[in-house]
Amino acid sequence: MLTERLNDGDDQFDVSLHEAAGNSPLVIFAVGSGGQPERYATLLESFAAAGCTVIAPHFARLAS
Repeated sequence: MLTERLNDGDDQFDVSLHEAAGNSPLVIFAVGSGGQPERYATLLESFAAAGCTVIAPHFARLAS
């Protein structure tokens, strides 16, 4: 699993990336309520092992 920092205008955010070989389906996995994708590493690695590339953005906890 790689963590990449992406730019969105003046803001930056991190995403976890699990790449499958070659052309593959894409899964975007978003954890709600400030969760971190690393907590779901086993699930995300299972998607990658099945041939899917997974992008999982990191979100800060939202104030209620």
